[in-house]
Amino acid sequence: MERTIVIAFFIVSICAVVPVLYYYQRKNPDPRFRPRFGEMMLMSILAFGFCTGGAIFMGSIMGVNWDPEKMKQQLSKPSSGGSDDDDDGMFGGGQQSDEDQMLDTIFGSDR
Repeated sequence: MERTIVIAFFIVSICAVVPVLYYYQRKNPDPRFRPRFGEMMLMSILAFGFCTGGAIFMGSIMGVNWDPEKMKQQLSKPSSGGSDDDDDGMFGGGQQSDEDQMLDTIFGSDR
């Protein structure tokens, strides 16, 4: 699966770079000042390298590693769903801090 994403990003990046290289080759109206074959080959190799690196980078970020065994284990566990009474909440719950206890004594617990 991860290779498919890398190949897709590579194809998209090559399709984006080819018109840029063509424009770079034809940008000057005077043919004497246009880049020669060697310069275009160097630019093409550099663009190919950047496309390959970018495709691998984006593929590793966007890629999904499917592990069927791990998914089965996660699906077999009961979910808490947030309806348990002993749930400590988002920040771990536990005892109230001294400041919270003081505010509860001053203003009441239903503030």
